[in-house]
Amino acid sequence: MNRNSAQQSATWVDLTWDRPARGPLVRGVDVPGLRSELCGWCSNGGPTARHPHRTHPFTQEFRVSQDQKAASAIRLIGSFALWSSPDIEPHGTVGASITVHAEKSAPLSVSLASGVHYRDAFDLVPWERSPGDGVLVHTLGKGEFEDRPLRVDSFEIDLGGTRQVENVVFRDSGSSAAFVIFEAQALSNPASGCPFHSSSEGVSLAALGSSIRLRNVGALWRAISQLTAGLQKASDLDEARSESLLFVAVVAASALEIGGGRELHRVQLETARRLDRAQDLDEVVEITERTVHNILDPLMGQPFRPTDRQIRAALGFVDQNFGKDLSDDEVAHRVGLSTSHFRYLFRQATGRPFQQYLLARRLEQARRLLIETDIPVQDIGAELGFSSLASFSRAFARHYGTPPSALRDERRGQR
Repeated sequence: MNRNSAQQSATWVDLTWDRPARGPLVRGVDVPGLRSELCGWCSNGGPTARHPHRTHPFTQEFRVSQDQKAASAIRLIGSFALWSSPDIEPHGTVGASITVHAEKSAPLSVSLASGVHYRDAFDLVPWERSPGDGVLVHTLGKGEFEDRPLRVDSFEIDLGGTRQVENVVFRDSGSSAAFVIFEAQALSNPASGCPFHSSSEGVSLAALGSSIRLRNVGALWRAISQLTAGLQKASDLDEARSESLLFVAVVAASALEIGGGRELHRVQLETARRLDRAQDLDEVVEITERTVHNILDPLMGQPFRPTDRQIRAALGFVDQNFGKDLSDDEVAHRVGLSTSHFRYLFRQATGRPFQQYLLARRLEQARRLLIETDIPVQDIGAELGFSSLASFSRAFARHYGTPPSALRDERRGQR
C-alpha cells in the first residue's frame, strides 16, 4: 500500500486503562472520538512538597487490545503539564517518561523535559513543538482543572515503523510538574498482506496494466511505491520474490501491448534468476525497481521515477526525528528503498549526502532555538544529539561562522 493509502487506512484507536471516577475535565476540544466532559487522570505533582496533589499516583498503564497491536504511533491527549512554569521548575527538568512495550522489540522510551516536551498548561497560548526525537506536540484546545482553564495538547510519539504494541507506561519522575491525561490512543495499522489484493486501498494489478497502456505515470508512481512498501512487510524472502515477479510479469505483458520489443519475452525469466540470488529484502526491492525502470522508461515518453515521493517521505521523517541517532540505512528501510539506491536519490534531491543534510537540519533548529528561546546553549546541543557542548560549538561555528554563545549574546543585546 502506498504511503498515502496507509495513512488513510490507519486509524487512532483508544487504549484501555483504569480511568478515575473523578478528576480534571476536558471541554471544547475537537478531536474525533474524544468525549466532552471526560474525566482525566492527574499524576503526582504540585508547586510545594505539601501540596495535596503530591499524594497522586506516579504511574499509569495503557493497554492495547489483542486485535489492534500493530501500531505506528502513540498519542496522549491531555495537559502537559501543571505547575511547570520556569519560576517553579527549571528548564530541562525531566518531569516524566513514556515507555512503549512491544513484542520482539526493545522498549521505546521517551523522557519528557520541561520547556522541550511540555510547558505550563495554565498558559493558554497554543504551541507546537517537534524536538527531533520522534515526538510531536501541538495544542488542541482547552480543558478545566479545579475551575481553572488549562491548555489541552496532543503528545504524539512516532514508533519508527509498525510495532506489535502491548502496553504504554507513563511514569511521573516526581518533579513539581503534574501531567493530566484525558485519552491514550494508538495509530493502528491493518495487517499486512499482498499489496495488490482487492482488500488493499491502492492500485490493483488490473489497474496497473491499464495505467501502463494509458501511459498514466501518476498511477504507475503509486503502484511501485505500493509494491516497495509491501515488500518491506513480506514475511520472508520467497514471498517478496513472488510478489516482485508477479509485478514484473504484469508490467512486461502490458508493455508488450504498447510496443515493447521482443526482448521483453525474456524479462520474467531473467528477473526470476536475479531475484533467486537476492540475499535480503533491500536487494529484492532494488532488482524490481531497476527492472521496471528498464522496461518502462523507453515507452512512457518521460523518465519514470516513482521514488520522488519516497524521498519526500524520508525528508519528512528526518524533519521529525533529526535529534535521534539516525542512519541512512534506517531511513532507507523505512521508505522502502535499498540503502545504495536511497543514498543516490537522496543526494540527487538535496545536493548533499545524508549525514551532511542531517547535521545541517540540526544546526538550523539550533539557530532557531538560540534566537527564539532562552533554552541554555548546552541544553540545545544535548537536545539535538550532540555529545558535548564543545562538539556542538565547533559544528555550529563551522556552519554559521560564529559560535552559538556569541549568537545568543547578540540576541540578548538586541532586546
